[in-house]
Parts: sequence; C-alpha cells; structure tokens
Amino acid sequence: MATNGKTNPLRKLRRLTDLQPLRGQLDRASMMDFREGPGDIIQQVRMGKVFLITKAGKPVAVLSPLPGEQLVTLINSKGGYALFAGCASGRNLKATFGPALCSRITWEEASREVTGNPKFCPPADPVHIATALKDYAPDIVICFGRIAGDAVAPLWKGKLILAPHPTARQPDTFAKLRHAAAELAELL
Repeated sequence: MATNGKTNPLRKLRRLTDLQPLRGQLDRASMMDFREGPGDIIQQVRMGKVFLITKAGKPVAVLSPLPGEQLVTLINSKGGYALFAGCASGRNLKATFGPALCSRITWEEASREVTGNPKFCPPADPVHIATALKDYAPDIVICFGRIAGDAVAPLWKGKLILAPHPTARQPDTFAKLRHAAAELAELL
C-alpha cells in the first residue's frame, strides 16, 4: 500500500516479520544506512540476519543475533565513529567538549546493547564496564548519565567525573557538560 508515492512503513514491517527466519544470511550496511533506518536493520538482526556495518567502505561493527553473544561487536571502538556519526549524543558532546578534547577521549558505552529507540535505555553491563576499565586502564573516567555513573562508581577507584547524558532534557544539561569538559581539560 502506498501513500503519496511512499511505502507505508507499517506494511513494510509486517512483511518483514512475515518472512522466513533470516538466520545465517549476511548483509552489509553503511553507517549512513544504519543511522537512517536502525529499526529495520535491528528487526532483521533479531530474525537471524548478520549485518556488517561499514564506514567509508571499511568494516566497523558486526550486528549479530547469535545466542550468548552481544548484539553489536565493535571492530575498533577507539575512534568514536558510532558516537560521532551524526547522532544527537555525539553532536552535543562535540558542541560542549569540542573536537580537540573529544579526539583525546577513548569512548566506550556502559552497555553492549544498542537500540534504535531513544525511549529504551538498556541497563549498564558491569562485566563489560569492568573489562573496559581493565583493558583501557584510564587515568580519568567520565560517566555520562545516572545509569553509567551508578554502574561505574563501585568499580572504579580513580578520578571520576560525573556528567549528565548528552541528550538529557534538563535545562542545565549543556552547562553541566561544559563544566565536565572544563574539569577534564584541567586534569589533562
């Protein structure tokens, strides 16, 4: 069914869920494709398809539905490519921390789970956090948001900077992010 020449997205979703399981199928999607339609790609992954996410033609992540595995495996998390690929969090961090400071930070998520819905907030993964802290051995840790801060605090005994999530809706979010950036710059 089409409306004004466009496909009805609900019909597309219905057709997608009616397909035979996609287990074992491999597909590629660019970061731009993933950014423009994450829900469609995540739905296919949940049905068994594996996606190789690329940026400038190079693999950067694998979306996989296999039991016991994380949904997303980052191939190189040091570049911050997913965070700064155009999402609101990345834009807000660049605006408040600045590109120079952002480039000095190793970015890592508090959860291995990725969602295409900004209303869903996956819980922090303490095992993932502990592994990241051990692997990166940072001098300073910045936590963005209460969920990350509450999960990291008992696991980290070094310098900890707590800041709001970059897309928090409180009126003082940008001021608090700028304050965290200034505190970090002073410590570096």
